[in-house]
Amino acid sequence: MIGGLPSLAAAGGFGAIGPHAISFVGTGNGQLAIGLGAAGSARQGLGAKAALLGSTLQVNVAGRWKAGADVAAFEQANNPVTGGNDSNPFGIVALPSRHVVADAGANALFEVAANGAISTLAVFPPRLVPAPPFLGLPAGTNIPMQAVPTSVAQGPDGWLYAGQLTGFPFPVGAANVYRIPPQGGVAQVHASGFTNIAGLAFDVRGTLYVLQIGDGFAGPGGPPLKGPGRLIRVEANGAHTVVYAGLFYPGGLAIGPDGAAYVTNFGIVPGPIQGAFPDGGQVLRITLD
Repeated sequence: MIGGLPSLAAAGGFGAIGPHAISFVGTGNGQLAIGLGAAGSARQGLGAKAALLGSTLQVNVAGRWKAGADVAAFEQANNPVTGGNDSNPFGIVALPSRHVVADAGANALFEVAANGAISTLAVFPPRLVPAPPFLGLPAGTNIPMQAVPTSVAQGPDGWLYAGQLTGFPFPVGAANVYRIPPQGGVAQVHASGFTNIAGLAFDVRGTLYVLQIGDGFAGPGGPPLKGPGRLIRVEANGAHTVVYAGLFYPGGLAIGPDGAAYVTNFGIVPGPIQGAFPDGGQVLRITLD
């Protein structure tokens, strides 16, 4: 168990930001991404371990960890996508001699080399999408939508694959899976038509699985995304097959050595809540065959 790490949450503990994703190279060496959702300078005065927010940690299976790369500081100094400073490391993949971070706040993929040096591998600029009617804007008005890359995985071809949540207004079907050269470059659309991607994983046969955290904007008040979350298989011809539906704010996806998918569910829940979430957060095993 890895403990003693920082987190931030709203009143009652809902929607916490903290350790978001973990990835291992081999059996013991791992990298952990810790979120922030703000500029790196916002950490001042938050507590003794606040400097770990917006960073990566080196971890091992014995539960030991040490500070790694300060992604939020790099984002604030370089701001790779025009706009306000914001860093929220959400996805991570550990690779030999480096790890790659999907920063949902920065709208970028960052590489952390073995010596700790950080560089930008890919950027995801805003896209124009139709304004929702409740904004009261003239018909045909388009507004910018942030990319919000939440997940990154290495494909069987050695390229990097990134999935996007998308930002407001969270249009249904607007999220893409992008394909990025191994050493960085222009992101290419690999698969499209998804909604609110939170995780990606490939099985041993090279089949891509996509985890959707929600199904579009839920409206003002309460959690921003409506359900359900879904686990989707991307077929060889690009078609989507829903493997499992009925998820509520799933946050993480991994394919185990047994060939099954392991998905975290009820990801925004702070713990057991009688009558609503009696078990608190869950890890579900989903058979894929």
